[in-house]
Amino acid sequence: MLKILLTGVGGPGTAGTVQALRDNPDNRKVYLIGVDADKDAVGQHFVDKFFPISLASDKENYLRDLLHASLFSADTEADVILPANTCELETLAKNKAMFEERGIAVAVSSPESIRIANNKWLLSQIAADNDIPTPKNYLATNLNELRAAVEALGYPEKKVIVKPPIASGSRGLRILTDEIQTVGDFLSTKPEIAGMCCSFQELIKILRNGEWPEVVVSEYLPGPEWSVDCYRDERLNVAIPRIRSKMRSGISFDTQTDLREDIIEYSTKISKALNMEFAFGHQFKADAEGIPRLIEANPRIQGTMIAGCLAGFNMIYYSAVRAVSPATRIPPPKKIAPVRIQRYWGFTSK
Repeated sequence: MLKILLTGVGGPGTAGTVQALRDNPDNRKVYLIGVDADKDAVGQHFVDKFFPISLASDKENYLRDLLHASLFSADTEADVILPANTCELETLAKNKAMFEERGIAVAVSSPESIRIANNKWLLSQIAADNDIPTPKNYLATNLNELRAAVEALGYPEKKVIVKPPIASGSRGLRILTDEIQTVGDFLSTKPEIAGMCCSFQELIKILRNGEWPEVVVSEYLPGPEWSVDCYRDERLNVAIPRIRSKMRSGISFDTQTDLREDIIEYSTKISKALNMEFAFGHQFKADAEGIPRLIEANPRIQGTMIAGCLAGFNMIYYSAVRAVSPATRIPPPKKIAPVRIQRYWGFTSK
């Protein structure tokens, strides 16, 4: 039996991650320990044992709580930790030895790989060095640099994207536009989408209300968006692209495999350049000419990664296997099948 500790089980991807682990290609029995900072996390109903833990920002207590959950009893002591939250990755990577000396593997890339992958500005520089298309990007640290960047990208005639270098789930994302909203726009556009749009002056009012942050200023890409479910070890580099037809708050609600050779090539190249390991993902968005450009890397299990698993390669399960037994040769996928995943609301009776 393989005993796996999952973090962030309050997230929307937990059900899919649990499915991938229980319905694994080896028909291996798994025991799942779930943890989350929310004591009411719904994912506790999908795992065998649940522990509320401290926030990852409280590093000392977070590590203490995670170790306690891992070593709760001899019968349920975890073999491996599979992290699912961006905010905890560097802490886990820097403290792997603390768990490994107790016989617990951690399926996470190196601290340096995570640092670069989580930073959209640094990621764009590595991508450019490896001939991987990215949007036109500028790093702005003050008002003058921000103004110069948006003007260089054609604002106000063109829309411009502004976002923090480090963020997840569309947090901090703004679309700068001076387009006049009509009554029809007001009545038909959902607040979560309308709230992303603002003028340059509106953004300045926000940024002046506190300590001025670093922001990445990028060209607006009007085309479709893809997530790529990935796995990499020293022998194998797998990338399964899927188009994101519908999204809410940065989460895929309708996605299907789209095996574009260019996106597969770019994904495998950036994975190698970053020296990523285990299960992780990338995101691409097309420009006006249809060229997919790398916009983000996710050095962790993605929320809808079950799609890649069902398509023909269970990167979630194989990450746990390889972390526990690094010498294991993970079999390459024989075939990637077309898969469509739609997320829906449900309930648990537990």
